[in-house]
Amino acid sequence: MDNRYEIAEQNGMSREFADWFFDNKKAGCGNVWLMMMAAMWEGWQGCAAMLQGDAGNSPVIPDGWVLVPVEPTMAMLDEFDSIIDYGAEDSKEAWSRLIATVPQQEVKP
Repeated sequence: MDNRYEIAEQNGMSREFADWFFDNKKAGCGNVWLMMMAAMWEGWQGCAAMLQGDAGNSPVIPDGWVLVPVEPTMAMLDEFDSIIDYGAEDSKEAWSRLIATVPQQEVKP
């Protein structure tokens, strides 16, 4: 048995990661396996944080964009009806009014 857990502990890595690395990746890393292990650990931690929601807002949503629900909310439908019934100054105003009704997601600190 290799000393995978000792190496993991000395470098602040989880045993689960050490098992994955030694069982699946080490052989293909040649003499630079420790550097490769460290780089893969960074990716492992980033993926885990993203999956647990620690990453905050998704990096694929650019500033100035918002997510909207697939199904419109009642507030969105009511505002749409209001635009149809009473009009809007222009399409941009109508769009702004609809976006203003989109439910806001809580921002994690």
